[in-house]
Order: sequence, then structure tokens, then C-alpha cells
Amino acid sequence: MSKARMKRDTHLVLKQIDILDALSSDERLAFMNAVGKVSKYRVDTHRAASPDYIVVNRDEPYAVLVQELVLACEDLKGRGGFEKAADRVNYRRERR
Repeated sequence: MSKARMKRDTHLVLKQIDILDALSSDERLAFMNAVGKVSKYRVDTHRAASPDYIVVNRDEPYAVLVQELVLACEDLKGRGGFEKAADRVNYRRERR
């Protein structure tokens, strides 16, 4: 069992198509202005303006495996990394 803890409700993920479909032109402009302010704030606080994330829908059959792998990797940061974490969740990469 992983010692790393899951953090919930720390990020917001919206599909671009949903924003386009749900918001009027004025609402999209206001939304993008707000996103721009957040990006500027992040730069001003010495962070990436728009960090990149991997998003996994919890409805996918592999979501639990991805979660377990991430938590195992967090446990093993600096102590063996991916290979040990992969073994922990019974993952085997194809050797090419």
C-alpha cells in the first residue's frame, strides 16, 4: 500500500469544446481574461504560466492502475524510481 496521499479537488479540468459550446462569445472572452490573470499571477510567483498535466478520466478501466502507478512513483522518488514503482503495480513494459 502506498504511503503517498491522493490530493483531491486541487485542479480544474475543462474540455475546450464544452467551453465553446456552453459559453457565449462575451462569456468566453471573460473566461479567457480570467485565465490570463491566473497565468500572469503564476509567472509573477515564479511558476510556469500554464503547466502541462496528464489527465485520466476516472471512468476509464485503466484509471486505477494509473493512480496506483503515480502513487508508487511518489513513494519511490529518489529511491529507485519508475522500475520499482512499476513492479509494485505489476506493470511490465515491452522490451523493444
